[in-house]
Amino acid sequence: MAQINTDRIAGMNIHYLYYSLPYFLDTQQKLGVKTIDEWFDTFGDEIIHMHFIDGNPYGHLIWGDGNHPLGEWIDTVVRRGYKGYFGQEITDFAYFEDPASHDKRNMEAYKPYLIG
Repeated sequence: MAQINTDRIAGMNIHYLYYSLPYFLDTQQKLGVKTIDEWFDTFGDEIIHMHFIDGNPYGHLIWGDGNHPLGEWIDTVVRRGYKGYFGQEITDFAYFEDPASHDKRNMEAYKPYLIG
C-alpha cells in the first residue's frame, strides 16, 4: 500500500486549501501514516475533527473490538492541545442489529479518560 506523503499534503494545503478548508483526521490513517503525531506535526491546529474509531487495522469498529491504542491516542491528542471534535464513524454491519448496546459499549471504553 502506498504511503501518504504528508509533505505533499502540506504543500497542497499551502497552495490550494490554506484559506478555505480545515483538516479532519480519520484514525484509519494508521494505514498510511505511522503516528497521529505526524498529522499534528504537518497540520497543527488546522485539524478540527477526527473520526476516532478502532480497527484491525481496517474497519470502523467500536473501541475494544480492534487493536488500535485508545489510551495512547487520547494521550497524544491531549498533549497536542487538540480542541476539535471526535466523531464515532461506526459502520461495521455487525453493529446494525442492536446499535444501542454497541454505542453503550463504545462509550464505556472512554470512561477511564473522561473528566467528571
